[in-house]
Amino acid sequence: MMKWSYNPTWAKKPMNIINARSETLNEKPSFKMAKRCTIVADGWFEWHRKGDKKQPYFFHMNDNIFLFAGIYNEYQGVNGCAIITKKANENLGKVHHRMPILLENNEARNWLQGEDV
Repeated sequence: MMKWSYNPTWAKKPMNIINARSETLNEKPSFKMAKRCTIVADGWFEWHRKGDKKQPYFFHMNDNIFLFAGIYNEYQGVNGCAIITKKANENLGKVHHRMPILLENNEARNWLQGEDV
């Protein structure tokens, strides 16, 4: 079991990172020691901001489970993870500018073996 909260091994205080941008994953010192994982989910929320208000939207795939690309490590004795995100596709971009990377079976294997997806 992992906590949804990634913390760099060098952090003096918890940073509680829940998302990591795919575009900068290999550049950021925070993720240098990260290991790759997949995160099982049946949906996720994105928040659409309009003025002062935020509206939650729930995204799912016909009640099926799926996999997110993720990273994890151990911080102060606790395993924690973060979801890898990318620029949102056209449909999701109407709600939020980022979205999680969803993995098909072969993509999950490639992700875990160190390939970019």
